[in-house]
Amino acid sequence: MSFLDKIDEYCHQHNMKQSRFERESGLSKGMISRWRKGTRPRYDSLQIAADYMQISLKDLISQDAADIYGSKPVPDSWSDAPDVVRDSALRYIPVYRSPDSVAHDPDPADIVTHFAVLPDNTPDADKCYGVMITDSGMSPYIEAGDVVIIRADNEPASEDIVVVYSPGTGTICRKLVRDGDAVILQPFNRHCNAIVYRQEELDLLPVIFKGKVIDIIRDVKSSSDSVHEL
Repeated sequence: MSFLDKIDEYCHQHNMKQSRFERESGLSKGMISRWRKGTRPRYDSLQIAADYMQISLKDLISQDAADIYGSKPVPDSWSDAPDVVRDSALRYIPVYRSPDSVAHDPDPADIVTHFAVLPDNTPDADKCYGVMITDSGMSPYIEAGDVVIIRADNEPASEDIVVVYSPGTGTICRKLVRDGDAVILQPFNRHCNAIVYRQEELDLLPVIFKGKVIDIIRDVKSSSDSVHEL
């Protein structure tokens, strides 16, 4: 059964028209008709439909993923993803519940959701992961609860937004400023203080750059069954 058949069945069971489904779910007016005419669905739109039907995205498109995206169905978990997507056009980026989850060796138990991405749109997708921000140090640019997508990089450039770990501060997201032999971790929140390290401190502590922030996503649902388009 295709995802359109499942939407039709849901409408029939709940005695509703397609227009009502779109209106109440939050889909754009006429979206389902455009899908019927061949418009390629976006993951975020399909997620809206699945959420309204109270099913997972995987269940909604289980028979359609290969036709829609040229890929195999969405994996049940990140541990399944490498084999599932090896020959696929899509990659699945894990999202961890907090910066501290990636301080050292990330724990799969801390994965709260995944993002589906096209490698052409996300270079080095295999080196990327998401982290849910838990503090307000980068407010209002990045708020607590936002997800930052990180590309692994242990030597980021000055002016990059980075996720960085040190024994004294834990794992935080800040703007990196290089000033001579000093490294400044600059918050955007004026109520937070900048952190300054000299080169010898960087080596001694050590300070470990986990990666560069390449995207910011808000209103993310904390569900291991959710898949979002980046």
